[in-house]
Amino acid sequence: LTTDVKSNIRSLGPGDTYRKSELEELEKQIQDSDRYVGVEYQLAEDCMRAALLSRGMGQSRTEVDGRFDRAERIADKVGYRQQRMRIAYMRTWTMFFWFDDFDELNKGYDRVEQLALGSEETEDIEKLVNLWMVLATTVKLGQLDVDQAGLYGRKSRLEAELDRLTADRLRPNNALLARTHKLLLRLHESLNSETQINSIVDELTQIVDGNQDNIEYPLDFLLQVIQELGELIPDNSKLDQFIESVIAVTGRRTGMAAAGCLFMERGYQKLGKGMKYDAIRLFGRAQEDLTMHEY
Repeated sequence: LTTDVKSNIRSLGPGDTYRKSELEELEKQIQDSDRYVGVEYQLAEDCMRAALLSRGMGQSRTEVDGRFDRAERIADKVGYRQQRMRIAYMRTWTMFFWFDDFDELNKGYDRVEQLALGSEETEDIEKLVNLWMVLATTVKLGQLDVDQAGLYGRKSRLEAELDRLTADRLRPNNALLARTHKLLLRLHESLNSETQINSIVDELTQIVDGNQDNIEYPLDFLLQVIQELGELIPDNSKLDQFIESVIAVTGRRTGMAAAGCLFMERGYQKLGKGMKYDAIRLFGRAQEDLTMHEY
């Protein structure tokens, strides 16, 4: 059948139905020019959210691109560096993982790097770490060559940023996170050497064990790393020990979070009945259990 005759019917699952509804509501709000007067930052955020919803629904490259264009245009006017960087990062990630666009991955890295270098937040540099690892894998698979990807120059600048943040003793949690990402970079390049793997995993285990009570140290990204490493290195006792450490700390935090959610729910019940001081006490207890980075 010709494309004029053939119908392309796509069934929507529960997730897509929810995204479609949210996207339609967002678009209505974005088209209301009066809604965002004085809060253009939120307009850029909503435009980025619309682009991500469009991506999640599997819409065409043209639709997703157009929504990212809109988000970047508005964010550029607002001029908040971190917001511009987040949008550039999400766009680069999308163009690669949803549309297999290796050239856009390469170009997008430059945009994110320009906005991230010099930041005082390790989480900003973390985005570059993620993209660099993807670039390195792309080079290994022959989809980009080393010179085209500028792999070594980019890595050198990235390591210099992580070293700078690691040396900042006034912000120990930020420095610790930078050190963790530096180790993960080294680990990515050491997958063919069991000796180096063991040494790096030992350091990572020490970091996790030494920060069991540090609720500002995030574990969510380490859980993702563990899943990837488990596939690549199925038989390694050091890695098994590291996994057990992360799971143990995560279990403690999850238990705290469950208690915090119960306190919060009870607090809202008290608040709904006008018992404000009881609610404040419960919210205070909930806050103690929900202070982890993941929450």
